[in-house]
This record gives sequence, structure tokens and C-alpha cells, in this order.
Amino acid sequence: MTDSKTHKQTDAEKRLFVAAQQVFAKKGRFGANTQEIADLANITKASLHYYYRRKEELYAAVFRYAFKESMLKTSEDLKLGDSFESTLHTFCNNMLSHYEKHPHLPQLWLQESLNGGQIWLETCKEVESEDRAPWRIFIENAKSAIKNGEIKEVDPEQLLTSVVGSCVLPFVAEPIMAHFADGLVEDKAKFLEERKKHVIDLIYRGVKKE
Repeated sequence: MTDSKTHKQTDAEKRLFVAAQQVFAKKGRFGANTQEIADLANITKASLHYYYRRKEELYAAVFRYAFKESMLKTSEDLKLGDSFESTLHTFCNNMLSHYEKHPHLPQLWLQESLNGGQIWLETCKEVESEDRAPWRIFIENAKSAIKNGEIKEVDPEQLLTSVVGSCVLPFVAEPIMAHFADGLVEDKAKFLEERKKHVIDLIYRGVKKE
């Protein structure tokens, strides 16, 4: 089994991870089939098992890799901000841009949550132990902004929940939203770009202290 934290991926492994993300996101950890993953990655099933002997090992590796990739850059960017407005801008932009580039990830997170979230929680603890958890930085920045008078007295955890939900919804509920959000179907890139501006403006106007 390869270690995604230290091992440089081959082209075959990269295709495997992309394919696995798609299949796991669609069918979940238990419903996914390794033959389907191998076919989508254009590798043999034997090659898949050369890298990962068990489907559960592949799932854990793919989940951890994808989750950390989406989290760690955001953490570094958040540390550069000097106001809550910049924190909100960075958080929303990074999340929406990353999910636009990797549209299967929100479904993968959702599937993991529905299956109990064990690997999710383990990975969160790993990120937190490295002091690189963007959700912790967001909450601390919100607390600082309340203290220095930039934003109103709000619950930082509720605020974080509102931001995450606003950013993730267009991806996890895309088939439903497509019925009333025509722009999501007609020009998805434009819709998501407008979404960034809307979420940032809506939430910041709501919490900014006059």
C-alpha cells in the first residue's frame, strides 16, 4: 500500500485517485466497485490491488488526500489575512474554487458523513494536530473581529456553519437547484463566480458592525 503523504504519485495512481473520487462520491464506500474504479482509471484491477490491497485502504487514502488538499492551502491563505472581511473572502473563494475544480468532493464528504464519518473525524484530527485546520482559524479570526469591533456579537461556530452551507449547497444539491437556478445549468462557471461575491457580500453585510 502506498502512503499518500510521502509517496510521489505515478500517472496511474493519479488516474486511480481521480476515478476513485468519482465512484466513491457516487456510490459511497460500501457501494463502490473496484472493477468500476479500475476501468474508469484505465488500469487493470490487478494494478489497483498492487497499490491498495483492499477497497477500504483505497477509500481512506483517497479521502485523506482529497480532504487535506482542500484544507491545507486554505489554512495558509487564511493566516495572511488582516481582517475578518479578508478571512471570509479567502474561505469562500478557496472553497468554491476548489469544488469547482473537483466537483465530486462535496458528494464524497456527504457520503462519508452518511456512513458515520469515522475517516472524516480521523482526518480532521490529523489536520488539527498540524495546526492547519481552516475551520479553527476561521473561528479564531471571527472571535478576534468581534473583540476589536469589526463584526457584531455572533456565534462564530454558527457563522462558520452558515458559510460552509452556503458554499457547499450548489454542489451537493445541484440536480435539485438546477430546477430553480437556471444560471447553474446555463453557465456554471459564471454562476459560481457570482456565488462567491453573493455569499461574501450577504454574510459580511449581516455581521459587519456599523
